[in-house]
Amino acid sequence: MAFLTTGLIDNTPVLGVRPSATFQIRISNDDLVIPGTVEITGIRLIGDTLRDTYVLELFAIPANTAVVRNYTADFDAFEFQFITAGTIEISAWGKDAAGNLVAAQRVLAEELNPIV
Repeated sequence: MAFLTTGLIDNTPVLGVRPSATFQIRISNDDLVIPGTVEITGIRLIGDTLRDTYVLELFAIPANTAVVRNYTADFDAFEFQFITAGTIEISAWGKDAAGNLVAAQRVLAEELNPIV
């Protein structure tokens, strides 16, 4: 099992507009035979210290497939945490209101941090 996090992502408005309106997560199971599982926890920061869970999802991913999940990102700061079992790879991107990628909020698989 792997325990991973995007870390806290700053999404404070610039001139009244948040950089990201949604956060897209792509999860792939690269094993050719064995299914995997993923638990996704989305946490929003309220004020400077209060953390509130707003996403909690557990699902199986068949072998040799990929899924995409989209979540709201209408918060000043948010974080996603993952617990995976199997040959799972995760990447994530912020997207603005027009659906364009927000490069500053991109998190590739190798950029996810282990939760210890």
